Amino acid sequence: MTLLPRISLKAKFLIGFLLAFLPTFIFFNILIFQEVAENLEKERLETMATVAENAALIAEEYMALNQSDLLSLQQVVVNIQKNPDVRKAFILNSEGALIAHSDIARLKEGGETVENIEGEILLLRESSVTRYQKGLYTLVAEIRRWDNEPKGVIAVEYSKQAIGRLLRRVLIKTIGLTAADLIIVVFFVYLIFTIIIKPLQQLHKGVVDLARGNYQTTVRVSSNDEIGDLTREFNIMVASLREKEIIRDMFSKYLSPDIAEYILNNRDKVSFGGEVARLSVMFADIRGFTAFSEKLPPRDIVRFLNSYLTQMVDVVFQYHGTLDKFLGDGLLAIFGAPVPDPDHAFHAVQSGFAMIRHMNEYNKKRVSWGEEPIYLGIGINSGSTLVGNIGSSQRTEYTVIGDTVNTASRLEGLAKENELLITASTYEEIRDRVHCHPLGDFVVKNRVEPVTVYKVIGIKDEQ
Repeated sequence: MTLLPRISLKAKFLIGFLLAFLPTFIFFNILIFQEVAENLEKERLETMATVAENAALIAEEYMALNQSDLLSLQQVVVNIQKNPDVRKAFILNSEGALIAHSDIARLKEGGETVENIEGEILLLRESSVTRYQKGLYTLVAEIRRWDNEPKGVIAVEYSKQAIGRLLRRVLIKTIGLTAADLIIVVFFVYLIFTIIIKPLQQLHKGVVDLARGNYQTTVRVSSNDEIGDLTREFNIMVASLREKEIIRDMFSKYLSPDIAEYILNNRDKVSFGGEVARLSVMFADIRGFTAFSEKLPPRDIVRFLNSYLTQMVDVVFQYHGTLDKFLGDGLLAIFGAPVPDPDHAFHAVQSGFAMIRHMNEYNKKRVSWGEEPIYLGIGINSGSTLVGNIGSSQRTEYTVIGDTVNTASRLEGLAKENELLITASTYEEIRDRVHCHPLGDFVVKNRVEPVTVYKVIGIKDEQ
């Protein structure tokens, strides 16, 4: 897949503006230039027509007599020739003979005739005639006597190049002014868009920080418009994610990742108030830890407990359990809350059996290191239990209380080295999925009736 080159939003905006603005700008300038060109051409024609007509009036005086004053007439056309735009000027009498020319040499050659300069125009019927051919304009003015009888015509010829030179100067100035205007407009557009895009750049930086896990980032709201609204919504979103991350971090210390994720995504389906729920409770404790700890310095004991409890909690989380609390060298875990789990009993037994299996493997290493093995005692009971946030206004904890919890604790006290004991209520829920050995009825503290106890020796699905 070919990636397109990165073009900044500012560059795209400027390119889009130029593409949209330039054609219109150029089109209107062309229209204005054409209008100026037409007006200049019309003005020049009117000027030359006036020159020809004024010359015709002057020539009338010199042709009023029977014998024309040819010298004066010659002076008239010579004066017209002094205009830099005029190519030539000449006078024809009523018979069509050339009697004056700005180029005296043409008089000697026999000169121009009416047919030569304008065969298609009836000069004597029009007071002023204009003809354009091959870039040249020819203006003809009629010379009449005092009795309005035609005496001849005066013709003035000038080139359109003169207008072209003037138009080129106008065009150069127009292009210069257009370029200057365009530069000024682009500058102000760039300045305005820079002001507009600055909040977007700050918002982009905030998004990048958020993507990198910085939930403390905030973006200052610098405008009261759509971008400001977007910035405010971004800050609200970051605050929500920050709260969610705090909750996720807190839950991750007590809940398995999948349960924590479920709670975060389904808060309305999870109750953290006190309620009675059927679940399974597990107590796990190291056998003979007091004697074991007396042989180690405090720092080593803390290091050992941190490593041991971390591994045990990982096992609890693996089977969808929730860490209730640490109890010195032991722990209390619950299965089936805060997220309901219909298979809580089996998951609790799986977790306890995995702890013992893990400890057996760990003891092999300890023996090879010349150290004494460590054993666990685990008790699991299932039943209806009060679960929820319990404590004072200063401190609360999510925990379980009730006879089910007390019985599980007493069962853990009965467990021997690496022994997993369960009650009859737990056994009835998983009897077809585990291998158990009945140990009989035991009288435990604070219970009138004895408790039927089973020792778990295997998981059927894992064989």
